[in-house]
Amino acid sequence: TAGATGCGGGGTPASATPPQAHLARPNFVVVLADDMAYGLFGAGRRVPFLQLPSLERLAAQGVQLDRTYVNTSLCSPSRASILSGLYAHTHGVTVNETAELSPDVPTFPQLLNQAGYRTAYVRKWHMDASNDGPRPGFDYWVSFRGQGVYDDPVLNVDGRVVNSRGYVTDLLTDYALEWLNGQPPEPFLLVLSHKAVHQPFEPAPRPANALAGAWLPEPPNYRDDFEGKPAWQRRYARCGGTPAGYANCPDPLPMMLPRWPWSGDDPNRLDYLRAALALDDSVGSVMAALERSGRDRNTYVLFMSDNGYFLGEHRLADKRLAYEE
Repeated sequence: TAGATGCGGGGTPASATPPQAHLARPNFVVVLADDMAYGLFGAGRRVPFLQLPSLERLAAQGVQLDRTYVNTSLCSPSRASILSGLYAHTHGVTVNETAELSPDVPTFPQLLNQAGYRTAYVRKWHMDASNDGPRPGFDYWVSFRGQGVYDDPVLNVDGRVVNSRGYVTDLLTDYALEWLNGQPPEPFLLVLSHKAVHQPFEPAPRPANALAGAWLPEPPNYRDDFEGKPAWQRRYARCGGTPAGYANCPDPLPMMLPRWPWSGDDPNRLDYLRAALALDDSVGSVMAALERSGRDRNTYVLFMSDNGYFLGEHRLADKRLAYEE
């Protein structure tokens, strides 16, 4: 998972800082991607043809973390850990869709809200899929049920059902910008959490020919034959990580998997990268709004992901094997 933190706009030299600037409480903007593979921007970039200028700028002007670990690589448990700072066995969210973070578990938005921060949550929640309503600690709420959809999502806006038209990455960004542009000068927290780039990978309708003719480099460990590794790993790699694929994988399992050729123009992997383009646009729009208002000088912007994602490493997709790519 790639992570970056930084202050937008390049900052102000210490000698030019207004006398009271250091007394102001900082604002925070947290942008959370879903299943973001490592090495797509910044240091260690491994896909030369993928252009993510807003994320590149954020990494260049801030700090990029090159050692990041997900303790429970699944959407709901990971998001509950990000909010609470706790492991899954402590906060209790161990599965997707059916578990909810207890209101008795304090979260960092609740603590900031209690400290006088205005708080907004515009994002995928993905806990208790039967309820998309506002959660404790937020003054402004935009979300949807469960995993949501890329096109024309039904949103919950402060408890009100809104049948939206458009692409979900753009819609969530628009709601975040509307709140940000109308934000009073008190300290604030904005959490903008995207559905992208979760499967099924659906790019934004622009541009139609993005990454045409692209060829994704073969990962160095793609030719792993899993010889000497546990049988469950060979089963996972041979038949996929879905419960049905895993359970129905034919026996006997070979002691090593036969090799198959790398496909650098695999449509599924390229659509994954195309979906990341709108995510980069979103980060750029948020940064531009902060700069226009002058709030970039007192705002920490953090970009992170709930999980990583395999783009062919060890011949895998998904994110549920504990390889430290």
